[in-house]
Amino acid sequence: MLTDMINEWNCKVSISNISKQWQKARPLGTDENLSIILYNCQCLSTHIADLDILLTTYTPQILILTGVGSKIKQLPKISGYYWISQEGDNAFGGVAILFHKTLKTKLITQKTDFLLVELDILPKPIQLGAVYIPPGKPIPQDIFDTYVDKSFYIFGDYNAKHADWLCTNNNASGVQLRNWLDNTGCEMIYPNQPTSKRSTAEKIEKRNSFISQGNNIWKYVHSTFHPYAPSFKGLTTNNGIIKDHQIIADTLANYYEKHFETPIIDPNNISHIDAIKEYDVFTKQPNIPLEKITLLEVEKNWKRAQKKKSTDTEGLSAFLLHQIPLEYLQIVTVAFNKIAETGEVLRSSKHAKTICLSKDGMYPEVNKLRPISLLSNFGKCFERIIHGRILDWCRENDIFIDEQSGFTAERRLQTRILSLVEDLRLTTAANNRPPLVIFVDFMSAFDRMWHPALLKTLLTLEFPPPLLRWIFSWLNGRTMSIHVGNAVSRVIKLFVGTPQGSVLAATLFRLHVHFLSSYFMNLVCHLFADDLAIIISGALENTFTKNIAELERQAEIAMRILAKYADDNLLPVNINKTKALLVHDVVAPPYPKIKYKELPIEFVKQFKYLGVDITTKLGWGIYI
Repeated sequence: MLTDMINEWNCKVSISNISKQWQKARPLGTDENLSIILYNCQCLSTHIADLDILLTTYTPQILILTGVGSKIKQLPKISGYYWISQEGDNAFGGVAILFHKTLKTKLITQKTDFLLVELDILPKPIQLGAVYIPPGKPIPQDIFDTYVDKSFYIFGDYNAKHADWLCTNNNASGVQLRNWLDNTGCEMIYPNQPTSKRSTAEKIEKRNSFISQGNNIWKYVHSTFHPYAPSFKGLTTNNGIIKDHQIIADTLANYYEKHFETPIIDPNNISHIDAIKEYDVFTKQPNIPLEKITLLEVEKNWKRAQKKKSTDTEGLSAFLLHQIPLEYLQIVTVAFNKIAETGEVLRSSKHAKTICLSKDGMYPEVNKLRPISLLSNFGKCFERIIHGRILDWCRENDIFIDEQSGFTAERRLQTRILSLVEDLRLTTAANNRPPLVIFVDFMSAFDRMWHPALLKTLLTLEFPPPLLRWIFSWLNGRTMSIHVGNAVSRVIKLFVGTPQGSVLAATLFRLHVHFLSSYFMNLVCHLFADDLAIIISGALENTFTKNIAELERQAEIAMRILAKYADDNLLPVNINKTKALLVHDVVAPPYPKIKYKELPIEFVKQFKYLGVDITTKLGWGIYI
């Protein structure tokens, strides 16, 4: 019994031991760094989203903002944080500090663009500040001197530059701050790379403005719709491959000299005879002075030029000319008015420096090249002024027609596609009434534009005489030379067509074919630039088979009309690229026979019109 009693006494757990077992172990004290972000937001109202990204990504305990701007009066409410702020003395001034709600603070100093707060942390409180110093102003040295004997950290945008802080140069604020640091023994914490964005601020604003517009997609998908045309290394000829640059330039000169030669006139064609008579009469007329050119016109069209680095016929690049101060445009305006008074054309602008890009590999044939004309930059500026006046005249006289939507503001490619598809859908609403579409391709339309026919059309439209006389002078006496590497061909005279690199070329062609749709009065036509689509529909009361026969009859008439127009204007049709499409819902329909000058036109089940595939069923299966 005595033994049992002794064991019980020794094994009994005391209250103190039980309390120790129940007591929770306290965590060991650890040092924790403060997470601080400094953000020079340069107007917070436009960077609210950036503020949200910083808080979400890094979850800082303290966020210091400088350059807050007008938003300083109404800072956003953020859950779990609170603000202490101070306004500035300009539109970009003001500082604000965002503290996590777990931090205890005490406001010490508030002055314009300056804020100092005491932060209660262990082992002892520290003073944390924010400052914004506008460019060109000295640092607030008197404020800084007050806190030299205390532990403080002042974050902000000092706009101070010094070579010791990896800056490219020193400024007054940088030298002052550097001297103050040396005298007081304080240290500067600076990033390991320059942070100034002033050199790129304008580019950033332009890019943001560009992205905010709906057309920004075209900059990125341009290469998708237009295949890359590389420079070529040689030419493939009947005698083999040519690689010598001078021989290539001379070979291309022979080809393009024939391409732009005077067309053969039909002496029995009344339209040819009338056009030549009017052209000869117009040749004998004197030049007519143009309206005075204003500085505003010159400045507007000067800025519109793309800043390309390729040199023109005078050895100047648009990029180089854009470095000229705008004040010098007054001299350009005076020079342009001297030319306008005589009604003449800049002589240098009538010559084209032509380079060629390949459409078929490194060794293409001569006809597989894409010529690019580099024209005088001064001449192009003058042409843009004339072009603006032509467009004003077109708007005033309602020259634009519903069927034509190419090269015209607010009449775009999408307009023509939607109109074409809508016409086809309305026709196919009745199963027995299939529409026939003939897609006509004109051969080298811009290059083959016959000047007398163009002049006749402009006279019919009652084109303003001063502008008409200037256009006549601009078209006549044009030349070009082929440049391949350092080799240059002989000068070639151009008797037809318009220069590819001029803004006037597209507008003049649009006016040239102004009356084309009126030739097909009983048919529906869609014209975008030189892409013509003719829609022929059958009768609602006829059966499908009878409508096919009717389509064949109407197509024969349409092709005769097209041949007549092409012959009268010396605008040949490329029969190999001209296609026909029958839109229907029948499994195996009969097809009408269509011929152009006794040459059959090929039927296709799918045709890419203005970049959009149109099929016989008008469906979207090709995209899904």
